[in-house]
Amino acid sequence: MKKLAYSYLRFSTPRQAKGDSYRRQMEAARKFAEEHGLSLQEATFNDFGISAFKDRNVQSGALGDFLNLVQDGQIQKGAYLLVENHDRLSRVEPEEALHQLQSLVRAGIIVVTLHDGEVYRRGEKDVMRLMKSIIYMERAHNESVIKSKRGKSIWEKRRQDSLQTGNVCRASRLPSWLKWEGEQVVIDEDRAESVRLMFKWCAG
Repeated sequence: MKKLAYSYLRFSTPRQAKGDSYRRQMEAARKFAEEHGLSLQEATFNDFGISAFKDRNVQSGALGDFLNLVQDGQIQKGAYLLVENHDRLSRVEPEEALHQLQSLVRAGIIVVTLHDGEVYRRGEKDVMRLMKSIIYMERAHNESVIKSKRGKSIWEKRRQDSLQTGNVCRASRLPSWLKWEGEQVVIDEDRAESVRLMFKWCAG
């Protein structure tokens, strides 16, 4: 009887959804399952548009659901979890990312990182493989820290520019009852009327 395998797919931005990320991750999982005689389950665990930097994929995402199913015994020991690489699982600090990986392995799940073909299973102690995984985790976390700092810096510059010029930042997401006219934000009367009605109803 073939052992069961589950694929975990994650990307954090809508742009990746339109690109090659899903197909690439799914094809890598299918290829590994075929080459190793595994039964890849149709029910995949997907976190689309969810960041792993602050552990959101565990706290409220599909990876958290997978962990709960493992702990409840609904996913049996010896099952495989196929992920493209370490940063799909987590971008938190390496200590926490390693703990997350070890929790899966201790529960009897066999974790495979498809980009390098490494297999993590209970009872196997490979110091070099462990060191390599920590390096990947450290790099993933640092990349996210840098991106976060850059993003904050960009938004702060836009905020300062808006304060100096009096113009609303073009990147800002406007409420549905407002719209752009040139460089000015004006009321969209068609939609604003619905908002006014809602306030009247709430006021009783």
